[in-house]
Amino acid sequence: MYCESCGSFFPDGQAYCTMCGKEAPFIAKAGTTAQTVLPDEPAQAVKIPIEPAQSVYQQTDDSDSEQIVLIPTPKKYIVNYAARAGLILGIISVVAVYIPFTNIVPAILSIIFSLVGLNKSKELGGRGNCIAGFILSGVGIVLWILTVIFAIIRTVNGE
Repeated sequence: MYCESCGSFFPDGQAYCTMCGKEAPFIAKAGTTAQTVLPDEPAQAVKIPIEPAQSVYQQTDDSDSEQIVLIPTPKKYIVNYAARAGLILGIISVVAVYIPFTNIVPAILSIIFSLVGLNKSKELGGRGNCIAGFILSGVGIVLWILTVIFAIIRTVNGE
């Protein structure tokens, strides 16, 4: 049988593809019947002899004839949401520079979230997001200071 997802070969009756982990189209136990439906013909039940599932990964012990089947499971993605929030708020603080006096709030929040994310980065990762959040929030604070200075200069000059 060939995998529908990646096209690699795996034995009939196996539950998952050994290359990509995609589930086989159907899994049937030995001695059961399967239905075959052809597109141009009406559905009819057809008996197909099905052998017990065999795996590429077989491990046998000398004392037992028990078969151990190892099925690869998908990876669980771990995300440091505080680091991601710090990065996003840092981006907002730089982009919001054209809205007077508003980019300081996301810049300060970016620093807070980046600090929290940095504390969690040893177990969850995301250190790069924290550093980028710090840099962007620093740029946002500098831009905020410049907008305040230019606003004061405009007010003094009467513009």
